[in-house]
Amino acid sequence: MFQHKARIQDHEESPRVCVTPPGVTLTNTIKVLGPRIFVGRWPSARVSILSSRLPRRKDTVPWWFDALRTVAIRSATDGASLLCVPGATASDFMRRLCELLQLPSLKFRLPDRESMATESIAEWLAINSPESEEIAVSPRIELTDCAPAADLSSLPLPDRILAVCGTRLVGLHTTVNGNCQQLLHNQITTGKPVMLVALRGRKNPASADRSLVAAGAIPWILEPLATPAQDESNSSNRTVTLKHGPLTHPSEWLCHWTRPHRGPWSNQSENEYLDELLLRSELADRSALASLIRIVATQRIETTVLTLETRAVSWTAVPLNEFRHRRIFRRHKQHFDFEPWGIAVRKEWLEQNGCRSVQYVVDQGQESRGNSWLHQPARSRNGKIDWREEKEWRSPNRVVLAAACPGDVVVFVDQLSQVPERLTELVQQHGWTIVAVPNPDSDETDKT
Repeated sequence: MFQHKARIQDHEESPRVCVTPPGVTLTNTIKVLGPRIFVGRWPSARVSILSSRLPRRKDTVPWWFDALRTVAIRSATDGASLLCVPGATASDFMRRLCELLQLPSLKFRLPDRESMATESIAEWLAINSPESEEIAVSPRIELTDCAPAADLSSLPLPDRILAVCGTRLVGLHTTVNGNCQQLLHNQITTGKPVMLVALRGRKNPASADRSLVAAGAIPWILEPLATPAQDESNSSNRTVTLKHGPLTHPSEWLCHWTRPHRGPWSNQSENEYLDELLLRSELADRSALASLIRIVATQRIETTVLTLETRAVSWTAVPLNEFRHRRIFRRHKQHFDFEPWGIAVRKEWLEQNGCRSVQYVVDQGQESRGNSWLHQPARSRNGKIDWREEKEWRSPNRVVLAAACPGDVVVFVDQLSQVPERLTELVQQHGWTIVAVPNPDSDETDKT
């Protein structure tokens, strides 16, 4: 019955209203997506790139972006359009890559609701033009005899659209029993070509790959990109002895440690961040060291969001020589505290510029009184963490280190032998000092 609810035109690049993408059987579409209507222009050759989720720090998987770039360029060379479906793992990266390299793409517009009654079809068609440059996907039409397969209906809609609408599928990164593995396996059974990317020398989730290859997926072996030699660490770093430095007189200093960063830097555009990842720029690095180098280069520490209403720069009065045994992973925030990379600044100068010690609140009702930006609950909600042990101080505004005397700023690092030349040059330009966080298990300890 559903076959007759929309007229399917024959010319594959003309405006069309259809119930299944060109070259895809109606049975396949309904099994994976349920009964729907598609409106827009369809190119004949379409490549869908599916991937399992990436880690929060995208700069830790440069191989993934190398593979994405290679697959996209080679697919476009063959005359295929690359599918961009909002919400899929590769969506934003694919959109930007097609813009940068002017690759042919096919964009999709997802429905604003899960399902609609048959009586609403005419209304939906009236607001979705078949002349559009993107494919509009309708909500699932409520037909009791045309429900998607139960084992697939719970998977994310963007991934299901990619699996159904591509004439060729590429698995870029699959995990065992993940959404991509299930969808790729399902499409292999329909006879659709499925390729599985494998980087020579890299250990992929072998059991997921073997399962797909055994089912009929074609391995696509790529050679890993040769990476340029990294900047040699400056093993000749020497610290200048400071009178009353953060290691010998810790009570006179406050420390700000840096953490790995996720996503664009403050005031960086989304596209600029995506370009760094896609083009394998060394600027894509978001490690704790990269965060430190950025601070030293700009001579500024920007405020970060502490609560919905509070921004500040956080400091600690915990002595630097205690950082090693204080370092701890905060599971609820997914990061480490007391990282061995950061900036130490003389407390007197910070106080002159508005920095104050945090007021730890035992009675939550006290938070509404006084300087709210300085308030911090004394303990975590479950009572397991005593935040007072952090001895936190806060600066209400960005800290401009260029305004401090050179002797009031010290850069601390994990090991002096691992400090890149770039950081050494910047520190020397500013007249600052570098020290290593004391490590009881190492001979490399500074008495600064």
